[in-house]
Amino acid sequence: MNDVISKLVTEIGKTMKDFASGKLSLPAAGEAYERLLGECEQLEEELTRKDATEIVHGILYYHNVHNCCLHSGVYVRKRGAVLPVAWAGDASMTGRIAAALSVEHGDAASDLIRIGGERTGFSSHVIYAKKITGSTEPLLFAALSSSNHFTEELFNKAGNILSIIFQGNACPVQQYSYFNEIRKNVDDFIDRHLDKNHEIHAAIFVFRNIEKIFSHMGFHTLLDVSKQITNTLAGAFPSDSFCVNPSLRMYLMFIPSLRGREDEIKKIKVEFYYEGLSLPFQRLNLPIDMKSSRERLWYDIFQFENYIITGDALSCGEDR
Repeated sequence: MNDVISKLVTEIGKTMKDFASGKLSLPAAGEAYERLLGECEQLEEELTRKDATEIVHGILYYHNVHNCCLHSGVYVRKRGAVLPVAWAGDASMTGRIAAALSVEHGDAASDLIRIGGERTGFSSHVIYAKKITGSTEPLLFAALSSSNHFTEELFNKAGNILSIIFQGNACPVQQYSYFNEIRKNVDDFIDRHLDKNHEIHAAIFVFRNIEKIFSHMGFHTLLDVSKQITNTLAGAFPSDSFCVNPSLRMYLMFIPSLRGREDEIKKIKVEFYYEGLSLPFQRLNLPIDMKSSRERLWYDIFQFENYIITGDALSCGEDR
């Protein structure tokens, strides 16, 4: 595989030089670009199947690919020393990166550490690092890059995802249920806002094809789309509303109000866009009062999602 990569890099470099020197016409350069791009994508797919089989290694691998890094890794600080936990890229770099991190201390999780090549022996390369857990033996996410295309935004996104994964592993998996946590938070919200003078309106939004539309653009894009949806909902409904998303394709808004205002809530229209692209969705409004059954509420919510996903969808944005 290393020979294949080396040959491809050499051919890309030669093609660029030939075009720059006028030896390759624009149409020929376009054909070469399409061919080399296809080979790169095929190679990336093969490497993905081999190297990204586990979620942490997969995240590190994709960070290397999409953020122009030679190495991405998770390190742990123990008794003043820093040790590698998991990494993607050249394993021989872990020792020098660990040594460089051992003399750097970022106390806050938001602190981004930058260590220049003059202090690490990596020539023009820079080590980027940040804490991703706050335990007594904290984990650090670190990457090595010399590229002008490296962005701290992508680095922070990958670090945030790793932080969620490792923080979540602090409790046994069998003791944690994502849906149970959502349901508990929703039940608490309903209990605080529901009484004989007030009711709650649940607006359910299902984006049936969201994974299909954006999955080829990567996990980061799916997270960005999800964030844009929640931001749009927050801007459309009253500030005392509560939003949860049990999945990337379903978002629930719980809107408290005085009794008898259901029609006003239903008339609130929402449109969703991501980078100018309209996002199709289906919507269902459910009233919740003192007599409403919580079990029935969640049954209706997931029945509606199933109704949409199995193909009996209503037209875009239509209410039931």
